[in-house]
Amino acid sequence: MIPLLIYVAGPYRAPTVWGIDQNIHDARRFGVELAKRRAFPVIPHANTAHFDGLAPDDFWLEGTLALMRKCDGVLLMPTWRASSGARAEAREALNLAMAVVDMEAAPETLTDWLAAIRRCREEHVALEPWAFGRESVEAGLAHFNRARSA
Repeated sequence: MIPLLIYVAGPYRAPTVWGIDQNIHDARRFGVELAKRRAFPVIPHANTAHFDGLAPDDFWLEGTLALMRKCDGVLLMPTWRASSGARAEAREALNLAMAVVDMEAAPETLTDWLAAIRRCREEHVALEPWAFGRESVEAGLAHFNRARSA
């Protein structure tokens, strides 16, 4: 059976190399939790770690969005709201009606969320995108937009 591909979205960039390393480490921790549940983690943080400066930021952001679109679902790390890239990923995932889970709003739902995606795959139906944290994702994006326009 082909494993679920789950994209891990959260901050990568930071003011220091140590901060970037911490963000990569945090993303990998969620990848471990996914792997324990037999879902294949897609962690862009680790895929292109420290490639900073090799290409413009837009190149990396567009590339990670393209990668995310190939996945079965998107896991938003609790710190996703702090990242412009992760906010763009969350927005795109909602626009595409992808399965999304917000680990800040519903950390206990990871196993149930993965099970729901598997059931939907087996039954060839789409997972209701709002079933696992859509409201919290939309609220997080709306809060950021309000704060930015104030």
